[in-house]
Amino acid sequence: MRFSVRAVVCLVLLAAFPVVVLAVAAGLGALEVFALRANAFTGVKIGLIVLPVLFVLVKAVFTLDRLGDGERGGVVVTPEAQPRLWGLVRRLAADVGTAPPDEIRLVPAVNAGVSEDARLAGLRVTKRRMIIGAPLLAGLSEAQLTAVLAHELAHYSNRDTRFAAATYRGFVRMARTLGQLSRPGWFDQVVAAFFAAYARFYLRLSSTLSRRQELAADALAATIAGPHAAASALREVEALAFAWHRFLSRYAGLGWSAGYLPRHIFGGFTAVLTDPGNRAELDAVRAQPGTDATPYDSHPPTAERVALLETLPGPAVTADRPARDLLENPDATFEAVMAGALREGADAKFRLDWPLLVHVSIRHDAGRAVEPLFRSAGYTMQQQPATLATVLDAFETGRLAGHRELRQEMELLVTVALADAGLARWELSWSAPAQLTYEAGYGERLTAVLDAGDAAGLRKLVADAGLPLDWRPSASVSYPHPEAVRS
Repeated sequence: MRFSVRAVVCLVLLAAFPVVVLAVAAGLGALEVFALRANAFTGVKIGLIVLPVLFVLVKAVFTLDRLGDGERGGVVVTPEAQPRLWGLVRRLAADVGTAPPDEIRLVPAVNAGVSEDARLAGLRVTKRRMIIGAPLLAGLSEAQLTAVLAHELAHYSNRDTRFAAATYRGFVRMARTLGQLSRPGWFDQVVAAFFAAYARFYLRLSSTLSRRQELAADALAATIAGPHAAASALREVEALAFAWHRFLSRYAGLGWSAGYLPRHIFGGFTAVLTDPGNRAELDAVRAQPGTDATPYDSHPPTAERVALLETLPGPAVTADRPARDLLENPDATFEAVMAGALREGADAKFRLDWPLLVHVSIRHDAGRAVEPLFRSAGYTMQQQPATLATVLDAFETGRLAGHRELRQEMELLVTVALADAGLARWELSWSAPAQLTYEAGYGERLTAVLDAGDAAGLRKLVADAGLPLDWRPSASVSYPHPEAVRS
């Protein structure tokens, strides 16, 4: 074990921060006392500025001292509930030479880390927890997960330098404190310039050390799990992040506004990850890991880390099981993690299987989208009831010509009506937008009559499909759906 001058300087800066803040506070307090003695009115005016600044300075000290640097969300798993996972984490902690965590949380994020509750600006630890992202457990192999967890624990091993762990804690906590104080509100803004300069100096100084520690943690992880597993884990984590973003942006919120949730939420992520249609994009992400970095980044670019790991000698992993096999009842565990992340009101939602959820969700949104057309038709036809018959009459007489997107609106309206009659459906795809399909050639017929502006042809299509002329979208979806369940 060796000492690092940079690490010692970082620790001095971290420990000195409360002293600097108190010195500034003392100077401001002395200024206020002097002003009050010289002129009470001037003292009061200065106090209107000094007192808020003193408040924020004290807040900065307490924020740095008491701010936990880890997540509090997710699901806590006990050694009794998940003995294999706990066994792996404890073995890895012993291998890297650090204390095991007091708590393990599974979180709905592509992330892993060790976080701590600490005092004295992070110099005294009161509780250590490990967070493990459920997507990592679902998508990594056991060897890859071993590399990831060994890397995170290695930050606290002090094998690189004597004060490596304390410096790493300081980096994390200083960055989080800066984020806490950089919020709207003039109290915070008053001290932001002062604290930001101090914090950024610390972060700039410690970031070089932190990046070196990242590489040292990579090397230690490669020693434990193997260089191939460590390098492939970095590539795979980026692919998982890509798939997770796609899942959250395209699928996770489907059905919420209609009153539904998927029956198996996390199963959607697994489907995105394994769908053949996503394979090319995921392979491209694995092949080209990230290269971006800023002077304040604690991590070197992923591409640099992968390149260094792939130069290390070591055998490739020949037989490896999925990391999910470390869990007892993994599917139920993943669903519990996702359930804990749902917004308030989720308990009131009904559950549907993914294919039906996609259809019902899009049908619901489409129905709301055509409601203005119904209202417009009712108004132009002398306040007639806004029904399908009213819209057809208004279309035929040209009274909807003011709608700039009339053709698209009419196509969507009839499609929604066909969907309610079981003649159109939005089909789930895990790699592309949902595909709209029609029964009995109604899609081609609808396109043809609308392209021709053929109102009579449109009436015949509606009649052939058996659509009731009193149909209207707001009354066409029943709640709950017949196939929905509450649990």
